[in-house]
Amino acid sequence: MSLNWTSAGAIHTEGRHEEFEQAFRALEWREPKGTFGLAQAMAFEKMIEDLPGGDVLAVAESPVFAPFNLLAMKRGGFRGGPVIVYALDEGDRLTLLASEQIREEAIA
Repeated sequence: MSLNWTSAGAIHTEGRHEEFEQAFRALEWREPKGTFGLAQAMAFEKMIEDLPGGDVLAVAESPVFAPFNLLAMKRGGFRGGPVIVYALDEGDRLTLLASEQIREEAIA
């Protein structure tokens, strides 16, 4: 896992990269279709708005860092291949934690 950590997310991730990486690996991905709770839908919409890119290929969320919600989104349309963006939904704001470029076969 080759992550690019954000300075904005350092307040949560500094000294805890291994813990966050384990949470990222444990995420269960789903297609970006179907029913979402209002908070998750709004958070994913904000991620799409703030991070222009191609199609949303998959999404994931977890309450592992409750009361915050860990969100992840796989996006296509980048020159080097798809990108995963990880964020923490803090209720009143969305903090980007990290991103990584992935191989095409890792999308599913």
